[in-house]
Amino acid sequence: MNEQKSMTWEEYQKEQEKEMEAFRALPFEDRLKKTVEKMVYIVRGRTGASEIYAQMLLSMFPNSTYKVCINHWLYKSDKDDEEMMLELMQR
Repeated sequence: MNEQKSMTWEEYQKEQEKEMEAFRALPFEDRLKKTVEKMVYIVRGRTGASEIYAQMLLSMFPNSTYKVCINHWLYKSDKDDEEMMLELMQR
C-alpha cells in the first residue's frame, strides 16, 4: 500500500529552499525556458492565476505594448517566477 509521508512546516520549507537553490544554479536561459513553460502550463490550466500569467506572457513578446500591473503580478505569482521576472527586467 502507499503510505503518506508527513512532514513538518520546517521540513517543507527546507525542501522548497533546496528546490529554489537548484533552480538558481541553472543558467539564465534554462531558468527562463522553465519559467515560460510553467507559465504556459498555468495559462492552459485556466486556474485562478491564469489571467495574470497570460498578461505577463503577452507583455514579454518583442515590441509588445501590453502593460501588466507588476504589483498584482508579484502578489499572484510564485516565488521562482517572481525572481525570474525581476532578473529578466534587470537585464
